[in-house]
Amino acid sequence: MASSKRGERASYHHGDLRNALIQAGVRLLADTPPEALSLRQLAKEAGVSHNAPYMHFQDKEALIAAIAEQGFRMLTVYVRREVDAAVGTWAERFCEGCWGYVRFALENPAHFQVMSRRFETPPDSALHDAGREAFGTLCGYIADGQAEGALVAGNPAELAVGVWSTLHGLAGILSADKLPPDVSDAVEPRALVVATMRRLLDGLRPR
Repeated sequence: MASSKRGERASYHHGDLRNALIQAGVRLLADTPPEALSLRQLAKEAGVSHNAPYMHFQDKEALIAAIAEQGFRMLTVYVRREVDAAVGTWAERFCEGCWGYVRFALENPAHFQVMSRRFETPPDSALHDAGREAFGTLCGYIADGQAEGALVAGNPAELAVGVWSTLHGLAGILSADKLPPDVSDAVEPRALVVATMRRLLDGLRPR
């Protein structure tokens, strides 16, 4: 038993226990709904003592909030990466960034499913900061489009709400494989997202 304890401490030194627990939580969420997740189950998945999770998380909700925070930070990276890699007009680059949002959801379903949960966290929490950064990134791209004359004037945040809502809906439909067969068989996800966002942007052009 003593050797097991030493092995546990050796495996999770230098502060990486928290990240190991988060990744264990992500793996469990692939088959376990958030409400059924337990810290004891998490400890078993991570290969640590049942008390180890409490070193970093007060309760299950704190762990799920950490997963959601990580998800928002990953989402920002996905969107920026697609925009930076794209060429063409602002609209073309923006649509690729929108695909980055949906691609994130498809490749990281465990993160995506908890990011829209309601958390009782203070406004200055890391989770709220990560969410604001993701939304602020979208607002920044919309402001760029307005500066180029590609979008109507107005509060970028108001336009961003519409864009975010559309992307969240697309991501949810594609993640759940809920597209009608005649649509899913005719177009691949990226093309569908880009085409949908182009139509949305057409309605937001200055008249």
